[in-house]
Amino acid sequence: MITKRERTHSRAIADIVSELARRFLTAPEPPSRLPTVRDLARDHRSSLASIHAAMGRLEEAGAIRIETRGRLGAFLVE
Repeated sequence: MITKRERTHSRAIADIVSELARRFLTAPEPPSRLPTVRDLARDHRSSLASIHAAMGRLEEAGAIRIETRGRLGAFLVE
């Protein structure tokens, strides 16, 4: 469980971007299912908004392409 103190020490989005890039670029061959945003936020001790922003930056840079498939979740396709 994340304590109140841990929540107040939110991580910089730039740090999260590099960690997510490393994680996604070493993932199994696409298409591969991504963890939920909630799980990523917990793993990186960050907010949901920070994870969304970091993933958006990676997509805008062309480093990754994510496809959502409704209840099946999100998949890394490139």
